[in-house]
Amino acid sequence: MNGEHPYNQFPTLRSSKTIVAEALKGKEFNTVLEVGAQWGENLMAIKEKFSDKVLIGVDVDKTVTIEAKEVTGLDLRVGNLFDLQFEDNSFDVVFAEALFVMLPPHQIESGLDELIRVSKKYIVLVELGIKELTGYVSGGRTGANWVELFKKRGLNAEVRKLTLEEWDAEPWRTYGYIITICKD
Repeated sequence: MNGEHPYNQFPTLRSSKTIVAEALKGKEFNTVLEVGAQWGENLMAIKEKFSDKVLIGVDVDKTVTIEAKEVTGLDLRVGNLFDLQFEDNSFDVVFAEALFVMLPPHQIESGLDELIRVSKKYIVLVELGIKELTGYVSGGRTGANWVELFKKRGLNAEVRKLTLEEWDAEPWRTYGYIITICKD
C-alpha cells in the first residue's frame, strides 16, 4: 500500500463525490452498485447519509480496488462495466460518476445496456452531455445525449446541469450533468 489515497489527501469528501448521495435523498432503496468505484469516495458519501444500505463498488483497477477495500472497509470488487457479474435487476440503484467520459464513443451504448440490466429501480449518472448521440467534448472526453440514449431503451431521463459548487472544473463546468432514471 502506497499510503496516498483520497482519505489522507482531502480533509473532507470533495463536493463532486457527494452528488449521487444527494440525488438519492427521498428515494426508496436498499442496495447500491457503483461501477467505476475507484477509491469508493462516492460510496462513502452514500454510507454517511444512508448507513443501513448495502453498498457494492466495482472497478477494473485491481490494485486500487484491493487497497481501497482495505482502507475503507467497503465491499469493493474487481469488475468490468461490460461484463458485470451480477444477476439482472440485482440492485435498486446503479450509478457511475465520470466513467463514460473515459470510454470511446462506440462503447457508450453497450456499457449503458449493462447498467440497465443490473438495475432494478434507479440509474444515476454524473457524466458529460452533448447534442449528438455520442461523441467528444472539447478536451477529448466522451459525452452523450443521455435523454435520447435512454429514450431509445424506453426509459425517461431526468437531467440536471451540475452547479459550480458541485464540480467547478472543465469540462464539467460546461458539459456536466446528473442524469437520473427511474425504471418503475
